[in-house]
Amino acid sequence: MKTLTSTILVISIAVSLMILSPRTTFAQDKTVGKLSISEIPSAGGKTYVTVNGENAEDGRSIIFPAEMTTPSNIEARVSIPDAGYINISANSKLSLAYDNSTISGTLQKGEFVVFSNPNVSVRFSTPDGIVTIPVTDKLSRFEVTIVDGKTTVYSIFGSTRLNNVTVPAGEFYPNPNEDKVTKKSGNNSLIYLGIGGAILAGILVALISSSSDNGSVVSPVR
Repeated sequence: MKTLTSTILVISIAVSLMILSPRTTFAQDKTVGKLSISEIPSAGGKTYVTVNGENAEDGRSIIFPAEMTTPSNIEARVSIPDAGYINISANSKLSLAYDNSTISGTLQKGEFVVFSNPNVSVRFSTPDGIVTIPVTDKLSRFEVTIVDGKTTVYSIFGSTRLNNVTVPAGEFYPNPNEDKVTKKSGNNSLIYLGIGGAILAGILVALISSSSDNGSVVSPVR
């Protein structure tokens, strides 16, 4: 009888501990991300990023929430099962969380790209705003950059909202022609200028050639 009573008591204590410590008991049910890092060619230096104050190398599991910092020579990706992934550029500081089909966090500096799967909402804070994607049945992807405390959003596909402004796919907000914008907008501007210059040069050459040909055929009126 004593043995049975002792067994029941032990089981009761174990069940109580499980109820009072869900964090330990159900830790395996929490979504865990996976870290991938890549070194910028010819940069050299550190081969890790900082996660919650600790050095983390390629392949490490990420338990949310996590605060991540990338050095000047490392870019990182955090993949979240069934939700998408986040690419974090070098020289960035980002807090990241995932819960109940929502990717969220805060970008303090730098740049990141979010790729979210259907039925996943996104919400990130920046020094001067809130970037969101509501729940949708489509894939979404956008880039956020902070320069001098100002946020620029580029919607790659799917619309994004910065504060109360909707940014359609393929567009920047604010205007990418302003000073100190993202690298992509700068590169695109150079491409557009180059194409425009080539077209203009071609037109001028054609006009000059046409004028020269006409001058050699038609005699002046005397």
